[in-house]
Amino acid sequence: MTSNHPEAALQLGLAAALAKLMDLPPFPIGAHFRIAAMLVDEGDGTFDSLGRAAGAAGVDYLVAVSERQRSGAIRRYLSLITTVGKVTIARTVEPARFGPGQPVVLVSADHRHGWRLESGKLVTAHLPEECEVERGIEAVAGEVDDLLAELAPYSAVTMPSTLPSSVAH
Repeated sequence: MTSNHPEAALQLGLAAALAKLMDLPPFPIGAHFRIAAMLVDEGDGTFDSLGRAAGAAGVDYLVAVSERQRSGAIRRYLSLITTVGKVTIARTVEPARFGPGQPVVLVSADHRHGWRLESGKLVTAHLPEECEVERGIEAVAGEVDDLLAELAPYSAVTMPSTLPSSVAH
């Protein structure tokens, strides 16, 4: 998919809303955590390339992904790419907030693991009971909807189109 595809505005808006909710600075230069948006075709390797680049750079990413399936359907999801040592893992996550003034927590799809930002780095977050996790996810969904209605392009969000040549090898 190309960056002028209708999905681009949707994913960039979602990524921008999440960046704002997670209190990322508008210019995350040197940051260990970044938020991005990607439009990919199923099996094209673009997402895998970002994972390799993130691992090589030691940067964790939250990526709003629109993936065109071979069937033509669009699959939308959030993926958290993290690197520990030489192992890079991509997992599907959902953002949640467990109370007013609390930080956004990224919750794994199975609701067993959570991560939050602390001083610009991802750290493990304790998760409450399942019913609270569901309420926290619903709370952030409402916040995202409100922000999507008001956000202009947010400079902390990127749409990787090319990767440095050093990563391509």
